[in-house]
Amino acid sequence: MKAFAPNEISSHYFKRLEEQAVYDEILMAA
Repeated sequence: MKAFAPNEISSHYFKRLEEQAVYDEILMAA
């Protein structure tokens, strides 16, 4: 059984980065 494929890790990581960026924009706009 494979753990995470590298592309799965990076796609999850970039998804988290996008969510964090959106959250930061909301905080800055508030």
